[in-house]
Amino acid sequence: MRQVMQHSPQEFLVLYGQLSQHKQDELFLHLRTMLEEEQELAAKTSDINKELEEFIGCGAGEMKEVLSIEKMNEIIAAGWAGECK
Repeated sequence: MRQVMQHSPQEFLVLYGQLSQHKQDELFLHLRTMLEEEQELAAKTSDINKELEEFIGCGAGEMKEVLSIEKMNEIIAAGWAGECK
C-alpha cells in the first residue's frame, strides 16, 4: 500500500531542489513509473467494466465510473429478474 504524501507541493519542491541531480533523475523515473502503472490499472478497470456490461447486459453503455459491489449485485439481480432496461 502506498503512503500518502505528507508534504505540501511547495515543501516537496524545496526538498526536490535539495537532491543531487542523480537522485532527482531517479525520483523522476520512479514517479513516471508510478503514473504509468496507475494509467494501466485505470485502463484495465475500464476493460473489466466493459466486459461486465457485455456479460450482464443490463446497463449496457451506461457505465461511466467504476462499479461498487453493491451496484454490480443490483445489476445482476435485475438481469436475473428480467428487469433490464
